[in-house]
Amino acid sequence: MISLEEELSEKMSKLLAEEIDREIMIDMLVLTGWTKVELDRLKDRYESIDIELWIDDNCTGKYTKLGRTFVFEKKEDAEWFSLRWL
Repeated sequence: MISLEEELSEKMSKLLAEEIDREIMIDMLVLTGWTKVELDRLKDRYESIDIELWIDDNCTGKYTKLGRTFVFEKKEDAEWFSLRWL
């Protein structure tokens, strides 16, 4: 039987590995021509939701995000995003 400490350690390790994989993926996308935009901060969780809704309504290309880092397939989407959210 796995102890609570071991279970938490395993979950935290998995989350850390996923975050590292995501960072590597973002770096690879940037190397292939995607545009990276980093926000200084988010005001609150509601702003995060507003950003997602804005992207759905206004961006035509693909995108991905990790925390406050957004990466856009189309440079124009990144430019409009920057004008709105930076």
